Amino acid sequence: MQIDLMSRRTLLPLLLCAAFIGCDRAPTPAVRKAPEVTTYEATGVLQEVIADGRKAVIAHETIAGSMGAMTMEFDAASPAELAGLAPGDVLAFRLSVAETRSWIDHVSKLGAAFGLAFSSTGVPLDHNLRTVVVDAAGRVQKVFIGNEWSPEELTAEMRRAMTAQP
Repeated sequence: MQIDLMSRRTLLPLLLCAAFIGCDRAPTPAVRKAPEVTTYEATGVLQEVIADGRKAVIAHETIAGSMGAMTMEFDAASPAELAGLAPGDVLAFRLSVAETRSWIDHVSKLGAAFGLAFSSTGVPLDHNLRTVVVDAAGRVQKVFIGNEWSPEELTAEMRRAMTAQP
């Protein structure tokens, strides 16, 4: 089969142009998606801090949207999360779950902000007493220590909390 001279003159520039355009394009870089992380608020009782402080065994309550109550080992985001904790401490923490791993952070002793203390010496649970009045914006209005307050004092603080401005 013979290609005439006119066809060659037309075909050659088209092939060169196509090759040039095809070679000139850089490959499109792969777009990496940020790992999807789901977080849950949880509470439980610390059973053990393992070796280097990077893991904790916690008997946790039901974690809404995630799992039922059980005792299990959690990785800590950092050893600082578990520093100063001891078995028996009642904790609040955040559980973060990604596709290939999970961890806890924002670990705190439950009630610590109000000076509330728990002791795990058996049943019943030993504790001190704090009554906390919180306003509608979530701010602490008053902390009553012990049980040396009257219903009138508590009612007055609750009324003050209801009228607090956001």
